[in-house]
Amino acid sequence: MHKRFGSSEFRELVSASTEYATKGFPAGEGICRSIARAYRYLPEPAKSIFAPSGRPPVPGDWIRQERLGEVISEIAEGGPKAFYSGWPALKIQETLEGLGVSTKMADFRDFVPEWVPPLKLDYRGTTVYEMPPNSMGATSLLILKLLLRDTLSKAGPLSGDRVETMVRAAITAYRRRDKMLGDPRFGKIDIEEFMDVPEQSGIHRARVRRGDTTAFSIADGEGNLASCIQSLFHHFGSRVFVPGCGIFLNNRGSGFSMAGPNKVEPRKRPLHTLSSMLLERKGRPYMAIGTSGGDYRPLQHALFVTNAVDYGMPLEKVVGHPRFLWNGGKSLLVEEGYEKKGLSDFDIRWLPHPGATGVCHAVEISDHFRKAVCDARGDGIPTGF
Repeated sequence: MHKRFGSSEFRELVSASTEYATKGFPAGEGICRSIARAYRYLPEPAKSIFAPSGRPPVPGDWIRQERLGEVISEIAEGGPKAFYSGWPALKIQETLEGLGVSTKMADFRDFVPEWVPPLKLDYRGTTVYEMPPNSMGATSLLILKLLLRDTLSKAGPLSGDRVETMVRAAITAYRRRDKMLGDPRFGKIDIEEFMDVPEQSGIHRARVRRGDTTAFSIADGEGNLASCIQSLFHHFGSRVFVPGCGIFLNNRGSGFSMAGPNKVEPRKRPLHTLSSMLLERKGRPYMAIGTSGGDYRPLQHALFVTNAVDYGMPLEKVVGHPRFLWNGGKSLLVEEGYEKKGLSDFDIRWLPHPGATGVCHAVEISDHFRKAVCDARGDGIPTGF
């Protein structure tokens, strides 16, 4: 991305990250909760970094990651090859070998990131862009396509009718996701067929997990937008810690199935939950949205789009409006504020508003302003330079 679009020196861009890793930072509430939740499972070398006092940290405790700072510095000097072909890759290989996992340096060197065309859907005059497989961005677009059958704005933004309509669409989209999406390098993924909407039917089990995801959205002074997302998946990923690098390895491999287009195979990428969203109106990009939330994300994205398009909410409400999420079977998680009328077919767990329903950050641009909003459901701060 930097080579294609960057205007500053890469070393300059990562200097602050290196400093925070090497010199440390005060722990915020989010990381303290994550460490406390996973503390007893963390290996001792990780505890010495993330819980240096011998207990999970409290907000304000100082966390230093000197080894991580060294890795970032190495990448700043030598680029991606310094990571995939240099000593960081060797340290990861040594850690895996110590756990009985046989790897070769070629497993690291052969990795190549991909530039892929986005998927898009016209939703009532707004073009919605999503990530293609092996992401599940197509699932968000299918939910929105199903919603085009309904005049959603006639159902109030806090009505039971809205909840039921969107959940039924989500159930259909998730069902098709599980049957049809995977890594397109290992078999044809026909997006047109996926988006060829059947009648909605059936309720099945969701695969919902608590996770460890960071999303951020950016707008610059030239009208460019970026929606970015990164994740270890579960809290601290696989909890496999590489002491020589100061990093945890992810556990995205747990997203594989044993059969179907997402069955596990060598060098295959699992169907994963990570997707980011860009919105365009009258041929101009105007909104970038990213959120944590794992398998909830496709329905979350549909919620944000309908908030903006069907209900005309400003960005603050697009992000902050009460949410509802399908939790598998007939179970829903619903933040307080929604009507109960029309929801008798579901088992509802009511959450406070704002509740634990993912953390969204978004930016919006127009001819006159740049606006950034961070979700009260988690850590984050809107910042301008």
